[in-house]
Amino acid sequence: MTQTPPHQVDSRHEVQPGPEINDTEMPDANIPRGGLDKGPDIPPRKNHPDAHAAAISAVSAMTDASQKFKTMFWNKSRPEMKPSYPSCPSQPPQPPPHQQPHELPAEQHPLPETPAATTTENQVPQYQDEEALSIHMELELRRKIEELEAELADVPSPEFVLELQRTLEIETAERQKDRERAQQDIRQKNSELDVLRKRWKQAARELDKSRSQSQGFYQVTDNYLIELTTRLRYNIRNFAIQYFGGELKGKPKVGDKPKCWDPYMATTTPGNLDCEAFLLSERRPNAIQAFLWRFIVYQIFDNFRWAGENGITLRHLCLALRPEGQYPDSDEPVVPEEERKFQMWLSSTTAMILDGGKARGKSRSLTTQVETEVKSLVEKVREVIDPFVALKDLGYPQELNRIMEEAIELDTEISRQVARVEWVFPKPAQEVPFDSTIMRLGTAEMLPKEKEKQMVRLVICPAMKKRGKSTGEDFQSESLLVPMEVSCEPASTAETRSRR
Repeated sequence: MTQTPPHQVDSRHEVQPGPEINDTEMPDANIPRGGLDKGPDIPPRKNHPDAHAAAISAVSAMTDASQKFKTMFWNKSRPEMKPSYPSCPSQPPQPPPHQQPHELPAEQHPLPETPAATTTENQVPQYQDEEALSIHMELELRRKIEELEAELADVPSPEFVLELQRTLEIETAERQKDRERAQQDIRQKNSELDVLRKRWKQAARELDKSRSQSQGFYQVTDNYLIELTTRLRYNIRNFAIQYFGGELKGKPKVGDKPKCWDPYMATTTPGNLDCEAFLLSERRPNAIQAFLWRFIVYQIFDNFRWAGENGITLRHLCLALRPEGQYPDSDEPVVPEEERKFQMWLSSTTAMILDGGKARGKSRSLTTQVETEVKSLVEKVREVIDPFVALKDLGYPQELNRIMEEAIELDTEISRQVARVEWVFPKPAQEVPFDSTIMRLGTAEMLPKEKEKQMVRLVICPAMKKRGKSTGEDFQSESLLVPMEVSCEPASTAETRSRR
């Protein structure tokens, strides 16, 4: 009995209307929907709608349960697990309405053998009937269940998770408290450190002060310095009057002016006056005093002639270490603490040099070096003042030599003590007004009764000022020990004209 192809339709059979068939297979376009051919009936595939729906429902329920469980305990969603079975139609095709499977004879419905799934490499398996698909889905479902059970076995219990969360919260709170206590301790330690720093600085200052007192710095009183300075002034004045007072016996033969003329003689008068006018007048002794004092201040004081050859090294050290405000031409303010440290160092160094010079075999050598220094200084002075000597005798060089020695002795006493001593001249200017707070007139000069402005014409002696004390204290204050001596009277022109 042959089967009629689907596209050959017998016109003797009428197409009976039946229920709508939702078949996934596409029928031939030339055959009306529900049409039958004349051939023998083909036994339909077995339909298992209940098993199919149950399998899908079980997998979906298990997937939802697993997703909810993971979301509850791990606080995050995982990708939805989808079954890996092949897609199939939701409902197998129904046979034609005019012939149901139960109406056919039993011999026409033989149970076919379960066909094996036909697969190829890298291809999803295809099953020929629902029974094989159901078996595969059952096995796949069991495998998924076993995997979920194995995975759920490792998941901690809710009680353990809650206990772990409580423990973590307690530890976090304790750590936060420890952090706050540590920050509070750090702030407290920083405050204590600031207090200790202040105490340390105060202790360091007190230690420096006690060291300066315990080291036994050479103590020099103000009266002692004033006495030495006054005696030197007196000797210089007597020397100038004795050997340069009176009339000159001849015209001075100055010739080429020596090197000491411009820095020490020309600066004795303001810029608009000529110092030679005083040297050629009866005011000559005052001019000689002015020259000697400038020479002593700039060639002996702070030059450490008392140290002999070591004085050169000490001068170089002082030039490198001296505070900026101590230089005569500096406009920088003096820092008291820096000046105090420098003066303490200078006092200690002076003491060591002097103590070393007293050692056996060095005392005579130092004395010889100082005598050489004095001789050199006397020669420089005489180059300037010898042409203006009114009286020459054998005592002239000896007196000048004694003045240089007294100046070196005064510099030694100043260097041994800690206080800073300065010699003050007026700043260079065309006119220098008389200032009674720091100046006084020379011998036999008086201020006019009228309150008119007096101008300084000759600076005879510098002023002497002091900062600090011999104990190394009070460098903020400055005191005037000896005032400046000046002359406001003009040079007498009578002798000047007669000499010209």
